[in-house]
Amino acid sequence: MRVRQFMEKKTRFGAMVIGSALLGIIGYFDTVTSREISFAILYLVVICYITWFVGRSPGILASVASAMICFFDEYTGAELMENTLIPYWNAGGMLGIFLIVVYLLSESKVALKKKDNTP
Repeated sequence: MRVRQFMEKKTRFGAMVIGSALLGIIGYFDTVTSREISFAILYLVVICYITWFVGRSPGILASVASAMICFFDEYTGAELMENTLIPYWNAGGMLGIFLIVVYLLSESKVALKKKDNTP
């Protein structure tokens, strides 16, 4: 509870800066580690953070950025894969999942606000 209260005191800009920095750090470690290790769950945590504390549009932007980082990481090793279309498929699938989570989370936040405002 205290973490949420602390985060809600941050400005939207501050939360976006924190989220962007976290995406950069995760992206760095994603590219320097083995391709067998998936960082998708870490991207998803940051996407949820940005969506909840900044908004749906920034969450969509974070989703696209995360999927692009994952794509470029896989694309650089595509010559080792049987089919060079695999990075496109994987990135598209991750983007779809990320966007679904952004939509569901932002709708949940709207529903919670409506519930809190009803008498």
